[in-house]
Amino acid sequence: MEDYKKEQNSKFFSRIIEMTNDGGTYVWPSEARMYTIKNNQIVGDQESIDAIKAITLESFHSKLKIKGNAK
Repeated sequence: MEDYKKEQNSKFFSRIIEMTNDGGTYVWPSEARMYTIKNNQIVGDQESIDAIKAITLESFHSKLKIKGNAK
């Protein structure tokens, strides 16, 4: 995917974080994935986080957290 598309996706997911209350959920319908917003991060299982990583800039990846992962 081209970087300009990844940049737009990064902006989109940043807005999801901003608009969702802590502890709230975001559902990605076309991918049938569910995420929780916690401490200004998107939290999901490994596959779900990998799906976002595939379409966002690497600089955005610090806002992603694998569920149950301490870091």
